[in-house]
Amino acid sequence: MDNPATGAVVGEVPDTSAAEAAQAVERARRAQRGWAELDTRARAEFLARGRRWLLAHREEIADLVVEENGKAREDAVVEIVYCASGSGPARPSCWPWPPESLDSSTPRRR
Repeated sequence: MDNPATGAVVGEVPDTSAAEAAQAVERARRAQRGWAELDTRARAEFLARGRRWLLAHREEIADLVVEENGKAREDAVVEIVYCASGSGPARPSCWPWPPESLDSSTPRRR
């Protein structure tokens, strides 16, 4: 992995076999079933914990974004805070339906 701004090698990514990829997909499917069983409030609490984690680790994450993407540090921090703020489509007040109306037992198509 190269930093696009400097060309410096910042890490290596191992090759993954087809079997390892299939195992990862199966783990994701099992995790999704657990997520689907959570009600809206439990999902919101989980996402709130993620928000708190992002904000608590924003400096460390910004360092990684700068190193891996070559982004300016200020831009990296702004991106992390924006992500954690729930701005845009991730923010419940932007949803076209009330969060409590989401029923995970009924698949929805958009």
